[in-house]
This record gives sequence, structure tokens and C-alpha cells, in this order.
Amino acid sequence: MAESRAEWFDQLYKTHMADMMLVAKAALKSREAAEDVVQDVFILLLAKEEQVRTYKRPQGWLYLTLRNQIGNYLQREKYRHTLPLDTQENFLVEDTRPGPLSESLPAGLTQEEREILLLFYENRLSCEEISQQIHRSVSACRTRLCRARARCKELYLAEEK
Repeated sequence: MAESRAEWFDQLYKTHMADMMLVAKAALKSREAAEDVVQDVFILLLAKEEQVRTYKRPQGWLYLTLRNQIGNYLQREKYRHTLPLDTQENFLVEDTRPGPLSESLPAGLTQEEREILLLFYENRLSCEEISQQIHRSVSACRTRLCRARARCKELYLAEEK
């Protein structure tokens, strides 16, 4: 009787995961990195399960893939640039956050459209909360918000042209 997909995967995982962790930890000198690499191998196994199930020794595929993943990790780490924390304070970072939404809304919006968009996006109010503030029903609030979004998008697109 053939094993189910889950049983087959679980059996490989239970049998080989601990040994793979030892190999990866010895090569990478980091438990966290080893966990990431071994996890990546088992994710690849799930993705290529149909192909790997045809192998007589799927554990060979696991360890070969582990070796390749360790090599890939080490290669990526070689090119990762790091700076000591004491030198990082010398760098000035430009504030690239956008200004208030009220300044970036297009000019063609009505006052009511501006108000509902600001309440929803800047103040992060729900439609229920907005409906209480503008004294409208919740469904009317949702409709007005939808129309205000559409109008805003239309005006932004017109500005781009």
C-alpha cells in the first residue's frame, strides 16, 4: 500500500531533520541560519514532491539539496555588507515620509470627499465611526467613501497626463 503524501513527507522529516540540522549548524556556525536553511530544504521538498517520490533514496536528494542551500547561504553572506554600530550614527538619513494626506489630495475634490478620505485614511476611523461623525448611515458612509476614492483616483490619473 502506497504511503499518503503527508505520511511520506512526515517520515522524511522525522527521520532526517535532526541530522540535517547538525550538518547545517556545523557548516554555518549559527543555529538560526541552520534552521532557515533546513526549512528551505523541506519547502523545496514540498514543491518537488512528485519528482522526489520517484527516487529510490529521497534522503540523498535531501542532503544534496541541503549542501546546495548551505552554499547559497554562504555565498549570499559573503556579499552582505555590515557596518559596526558605532559608525552608523555618522550617516544622516533623509526623511522620505510623505507629508499629511490633506496636502497631497488633488484639488478637484469636494469638501465632503476630502473630509471622508481624511477621516478614513489619516484618522483611521471605520465606516461606522465616520457615519457617527458625519451623521449619515453606515451604508451611506461606505457609498460616499467609495465614490470619494474613485474621484480621487480619477483626479490623480488626470494629473499624471
